[in-house]
Amino acid sequence: MIPRKSRRKAAVWGLMFSYSSIVYAIISGIALVPLYLRHIPLDLYGAWLATGNVLVWLTVVDPGIASVITQRAGVAYGKKDNLALMGYTTAGLLITLGICVFIVGTGWGISFYLPDWVNLSNESTSIILRKAFLMAISGTAIMILSYALSAVNYGMLGSLGPGIVGVISSFGSLIVIAVLIFADYGLYAIAAGFLFRGSGLLLGNSGYLLWRLHKEGIKPAFSISKFGEVLSLLSFTSIGKVGTTFSSHMDAFLISRFIGPETVAVYVLTKRSFNIGETLLNRTGQAVGVGISHLSGEGDYVKIRSVIRRLIKLNIWMLGLAFGGFLSLNKTFVSLWVGEEFFAGTLISSLLCFYLVSRVMLTVMSSLCVSLGDIKRSSVVIFTYSILVFAILLAGIYYLGILGAIIAPLVGYSVVYFWYYPKSLSKRARLIKSDWIEFGIEVIKAATCAILLSFFFFFYQPAQWLLFGLAAGTYALSYGLLICSVSKEARVEFSSLLTVIAAKVREIKHARAR
Repeated sequence: MIPRKSRRKAAVWGLMFSYSSIVYAIISGIALVPLYLRHIPLDLYGAWLATGNVLVWLTVVDPGIASVITQRAGVAYGKKDNLALMGYTTAGLLITLGICVFIVGTGWGISFYLPDWVNLSNESTSIILRKAFLMAISGTAIMILSYALSAVNYGMLGSLGPGIVGVISSFGSLIVIAVLIFADYGLYAIAAGFLFRGSGLLLGNSGYLLWRLHKEGIKPAFSISKFGEVLSLLSFTSIGKVGTTFSSHMDAFLISRFIGPETVAVYVLTKRSFNIGETLLNRTGQAVGVGISHLSGEGDYVKIRSVIRRLIKLNIWMLGLAFGGFLSLNKTFVSLWVGEEFFAGTLISSLLCFYLVSRVMLTVMSSLCVSLGDIKRSSVVIFTYSILVFAILLAGIYYLGILGAIIAPLVGYSVVYFWYYPKSLSKRARLIKSDWIEFGIEVIKAATCAILLSFFFFFYQPAQWLLFGLAAGTYALSYGLLICSVSKEARVEFSSLLTVIAAKVREIKHARAR
């Protein structure tokens, strides 16, 4: 029997490993792209990017089971209810296994029609696309099964083991992709990376879960009542998952259908840095989510309110940094990375800045609400948002092209999400009016700092990566100094961070001295 895990350590390890996944995303989504463009024909690569939407559509049959299991397992683990914990675990695994079989079978059937859907007429490239898609869908199904296992691991506050598994699997897949690309396997190299990563995650997470159950003396069990409870919750989360999947992953497909696969490459590559930024900024909310569920199980709402207040303010400051940085430097980044011909324009890039800020803040709020048990109503709200966005997306891309793909989610956020999530979070985390006033003040401070700095950097277009790095670093440092000068709470948080870092450095020095 081993002692129960610490919430703080679980959150810290989870955050650290989640940032390692950012490195993976940067390498796979940024560093390797010029290599893809040299070894894969542009029309085939554009079609592949469009089929990424189709790949995600197939996962719509996964009703969001990982988030449900993480939340329920976290509450059960917090209450030390091992029978409930295993009931949720077995229910999640059985349901996910059936989902994975369905995804592979459906993907095989769809693959025959895929080239026509994305306007790929060449027969030889169509065959390549179909085979690569089948490899990718198999890898995706394996990953979904692994996520059900990791959901239980995270619910049990196990972040270190799954984190190591994720790092090895992810970076191992990059090696596989690079080796196969240089061996002239083209698009198959990317698909093989899906298979390798999924297999590594499945083996690693299953091994870690079995080890934890053995060490903590938790015996396998099946509960009809917990199985029914999970199915009941999934009936609601599936509504939100269906809506989110189609509204968030329809843009590239519609652009390919209405305009052409080459335009997909321009859109996706202009947006790629924002996707990386979104992944990075969402990590803090995901890292503390399990701890919030654990605290909810213990009924410690004073601690919950304190943690959420700090988390939201941290996200406000970070989003200010991201907003100004992307506003002033994204064009230069795309031009240096793949060429100015792949930049969709200043208007599109500027709107993407507002999209990023809105999406990240609302995603953090949504994750916190789910961690606190708001699963059913949140799912209905997500579905409502998705119907609205899908309608706007369809008409927007048809009449406005790429611009319509950015406008659609912004309208949805304004009409639906900004109305619901602040209200739900206030109720469940017991936030009060003064908390939201403080958040508003910090938003004004962060936005002012970001916009002022972006004016200085917007017209500076460095022609080399070194100069770009210096510009980005100068902007980040300037923003940090500016936000700390106008926000007392930002100064306190930054000072606390420096204190923790200094303490860790001293510990390392003392350990080496001994």
